[in-house]
Parts: sequence; C-alpha cells; structure tokens
Amino acid sequence: MKKRVLYIGADDSNHAGVKKNGEIILATFSFSDRDGAVENFSNRRNPEIVNEWEREAGGDYRFTILTNLDISTGFSNSLVNYEFGSRTSNLPFAVPFLIADFLRTHKGIDQIRLFLDGLIAPQHKEAMSRDFKKLGLELIVEDFPKKRKGEKRQTIKRPYCPRVVYVADYKANYLFEKNFDKISTNKNNVRIPREALICYLNRKKVPLELYNL
Repeated sequence: MKKRVLYIGADDSNHAGVKKNGEIILATFSFSDRDGAVENFSNRRNPEIVNEWEREAGGDYRFTILTNLDISTGFSNSLVNYEFGSRTSNLPFAVPFLIADFLRTHKGIDQIRLFLDGLIAPQHKEAMSRDFKKLGLELIVEDFPKKRKGEKRQTIKRPYCPRVVYVADYKANYLFEKNFDKISTNKNNVRIPREALICYLNRKKVPLELYNL
C-alpha cells in the first residue's frame, strides 16, 4: 500500500530593514505528490502560483504571530528588550506547533516531509525529527537556502524548492504587511502556549506535552 505522505512548506516573514515589531511563521500543507518535488521559481513573487496550489492542493495553511510579550511574569531581565525578529531559530521553534495543530484533524499519515525556507542549523532539524519520533511520527526535515552554487560555481540566488515552500514564503510576507490585531482572529492563526514561549526565550527545551498531540 502506498504511503500517505504529508508535505509541508514553512517560512518566516522576511522583513530586513522594516521597522515592525513581530514575525509571522507560516506553514502550508499538502498531500499532493507534486509538492514533494523541487522546482525553479522566479525571484518575483507570483500570485498565480499560489492560486494554482490552492486549486490543486486545497490551500491549507497555519500561521502564528510572534510579538514581544508582557514581561511582567516569567522572563529574565535580559529579555526585556527582546524582539522575535532577531532570532534565526524562530522558524524551527514555532513550526512544530503549526504541524501539531494540523495533525489534530488529520490522521492516518505515514510520513511527514517538512521543507524549510532558508538555511537551518543541523541541530534544529535533528531536534524536530527526534521530537516527532517520540510522538510516534516520522518527520524528515530539509532546508532550501535561496543562495546556492551553480554548475560553474557561480552564486545563484532564486527559489529552488518544493512548491509548498514558495507558497509559504508568499503567504508569510503577505500576512506580515497586514495589521497583526486584525489577522489574529483568522481561523488559521495558531496561538503558541505561553509556557512554550517562555521556555524558548529562556533557551530551555520546550516540553513535548505542550504540542498537545
């Protein structure tokens, strides 16, 4: 019997030089085998590719908003001026909560293939796979940096990734431009437990039970 594979693309909102407090982390979900294949895309974001994916794969996604928290409880003084946008580990921290939210209503999955936009530290990829294995799920994690070397060792900077990653990049940046208070009521917004945020900001391991799977 053919394995039922879930393909996930995930990205954060790229906002270098933009003065806005906060970060969008977004994941797209698909059972279409096409979304497991790597493709070349233009640097220019194309809404037609997103529309095509929504028609073919169902358009399911989840996101979360990381913003500065009220630090009256649970935080060390060193985190008073912390901004989420300053950490490259935001994506591997937040995306397991988006996956967990999706899995609560989607059962019978044999394998999860998670594709992350950008270069992700090996220890973060290994930690995610290890955590989901403890939860009884096979999770394969791959990253797709935009900069890579071509056949002639030239630097190429353009999306070369599965379609779900391209769509996640588009949607994360689209939502980042919106008012966070307004999009916080979106049904696809996942609120990460406060206890998990406190663990993360204090560089502590997030307990698996907080994924609520």
